[in-house]
Amino acid sequence: MTPDEKLHLVQGEVYDPKTKKYYGVVIDVGGGEEIIWRYDFGPSNPTIVMRASKCAGETYGRGRVLLALSDARTLDRMQEFVLTQAALQVAPPMTGVSDGVLNPYTASLTPNTIIPVASNADNSPSLRPIELGGNFNITEQMMKDLRERVRRTLLGPEPSEGPVKSATEISVADRNRLWAMNGEYNRIQGEGLAKIIARGCFILQKKGLMPKFKINGHDVAVKYTSPFATTQNADDIMNLQKTVQLLLGLGPQLGESAISMGLKVKDIPAYVARLNGVPESLIMNDDDRKQFAQDAATAQQAQQANQVQHAGNVAQATDPNMQQGPPSAPSPMGPPPPQQ
Repeated sequence: MTPDEKLHLVQGEVYDPKTKKYYGVVIDVGGGEEIIWRYDFGPSNPTIVMRASKCAGETYGRGRVLLALSDARTLDRMQEFVLTQAALQVAPPMTGVSDGVLNPYTASLTPNTIIPVASNADNSPSLRPIELGGNFNITEQMMKDLRERVRRTLLGPEPSEGPVKSATEISVADRNRLWAMNGEYNRIQGEGLAKIIARGCFILQKKGLMPKFKINGHDVAVKYTSPFATTQNADDIMNLQKTVQLLLGLGPQLGESAISMGLKVKDIPAYVARLNGVPESLIMNDDDRKQFAQDAATAQQAQQANQVQHAGNVAQATDPNMQQGPPSAPSPMGPPPPQQ
């Protein structure tokens, strides 16, 4: 083997189900497919490959940029034409009278140039600008449509023109963007974000900077709290709203009784709060509810005792017999004699 000899090598990572570890290997394909390098990465794979979408039979995936690449190239080319047209409008090429013969192979239509011609006609001025088309309406409309398609393909923000949108309209717009991804968001979470978090925890645990635990969905689960991630819960909240509205439409009495008999009313606030990404420290659990009920009962008993004491004080203040004390006993000498 010489230093200039080329080798056909394949490098990659493989998973051994027996040891449950990932190994990095380099295989010499031209030398009989012999493994010339091997490294033990442990239970975590250092290489993370994620795909936004894929087609049947393809090894590699497709991303949003690849879907918008054709429109982006067309838009870039049209922008180049617009800039060239603007330069020609600001400094148009000129035709100049000359006795020579115009050679079309050497003539160049660029700004600030003079093209020699035999005659400019119309009284034959020495210099005459070339008439160029100046209608940009079609070009601007086509570029606007292309920009809109690229923005939607790349899941860009919606334009904020017009009146201020309500929270419901914003939620519906985010939900429509999530539907437009056609399952790509879940694949990105499963193949990308979850593996990145697991790899980071593995490195920190290996260095002793984090206690050891497994992110398996039972002991520890990953919860995504980004604004776009919480839009997945918008459908559940809207379904709950529709259910409550339909039950209330049965009537003021029948609707409330149907909700109290059919739904766990006490669990609805915590359910909605979790769907909206409220921290768990602000959501009441069963122990908090019991403590709240005990505090409410104690406060009610104290209020009733205060009301009873206040009623007694008021009755004592308004009864004249209670103010003068008990009646005096009759005199043993009898009533006084009648007056003459």
